[in-house]
Amino acid sequence: MKIASEEHICIVFTSENGNWKGQWYFYANRCDFTMAEVSPGYKYWVQYEGVPSGEMDSTEFWYASVDKEKHQITEPFNGDLPSPEWMAFGDKESSRQLCV
Repeated sequence: MKIASEEHICIVFTSENGNWKGQWYFYANRCDFTMAEVSPGYKYWVQYEGVPSGEMDSTEFWYASVDKEKHQITEPFNGDLPSPEWMAFGDKESSRQLCV
């Protein structure tokens, strides 16, 4: 189902078995995702495969999360994210970032 307003477009989805429900909200300057229902006993993750600003230069890209410091994109992160779980990715040359 698609719901539209002047501010955004919302795409609501339900799995074939009816146990998974979520919404994508597309705005002019961002996209928000909400997982509303999950099958009992299951967990989910969101995987983004893309590059902010379209090209990857490992010397310019960074990520941040647990310590809120910008880390080089090539620096590994091992561990569990504390609640609320979030990661941010960006390019030194851009004022925009991707927050997940």
